[in-house]
Amino acid sequence: MTSAQQLARRYDQYAAMLRNRSGAGPGRADLAAVRDFMAWIEGWWWDDCPPEPATPPDAVSGEGWEPVRWYATGDVILGYATVQDGCYRVPLAAPALGPLPRPWRRH
Repeated sequence: MTSAQQLARRYDQYAAMLRNRSGAGPGRADLAAVRDFMAWIEGWWWDDCPPEPATPPDAVSGEGWEPVRWYATGDVILGYATVQDGCYRVPLAAPALGPLPRPWRRH
């Protein structure tokens, strides 16, 4: 089971891996993990979405660059990106997101 908070956190973690604030650049394993996540999340993109809910989002990712606002709505999580038309429609029953590669895992 996936939650809006988990999606927002994971989205931010993979974006950080891609940007890699240390300046060293992502490693090969990190790039593979980023590609896998991007393929997973893009598989849930829909061009035709319901209007964005008028309530505050359950979670937000990408604050400060390209935010995605995540809403838990019944049996799906809707994610609305600021710069794109459409939304992510991730079923609550979607396969769980796998572990992050090191050093991003917390023990």
